[in-house]
Amino acid sequence: MPLDTLFQTIVNWQTGLFCLGIGILFHVVRDLVESFWEGAKTSQHWNEVGVRLGPVVLGVVLTLTSKTFPWPTAITGSKLAMVFYGSSCGTASAYVYALFRGYLTALGNGNSAVAPMAQKFLPSKFPSAHPPAAVSSNPPPPP
Repeated sequence: MPLDTLFQTIVNWQTGLFCLGIGILFHVVRDLVESFWEGAKTSQHWNEVGVRLGPVVLGVVLTLTSKTFPWPTAITGSKLAMVFYGSSCGTASAYVYALFRGYLTALGNGNSAVAPMAQKFLPSKFPSAHPPAAVSSNPPPPP
C-alpha cells in the first residue's frame, strides 16, 4: 500500500474522534484521581509520569477493548498495529492538550512572547473576576 493511501486511510474522522475521546476520558480520570488523592496536584510522580503516560495507556486499552468502533481498515487485522495506533492517538491527544494548556498559560502571563500574538485572535475585553462597582442611577447633586 503506498504511503499516501495509508496516510489517508489512518488519518480520518475516526482518528480525530478517537483522539478527542481519549482527551475527554483522561480529563475525567485526572479529575477523579485529583479529587480522591489530595496530594496528586503536588506529586511529581503523578504530574510527570501519570499525566504524561495516562492518555497513551488509555489509548492502548481502548483499542484493545473497543470492538464496535469503526477502526481504520489498515489496522483491524493486527493487535500490534492496534496498540501502535492507540499509543499514537494517546500521544497526539496528550500533545495537543499540552500545547493548548501552554498557550493559555502563556496568554495569562502578560510578559510572555506569546501573549501579544494571542491577543490578536481573542476579544479585547474579557469578563473581569472583579466586576466594576455598581453605578448609582441617581445623578449627583448639583454644586
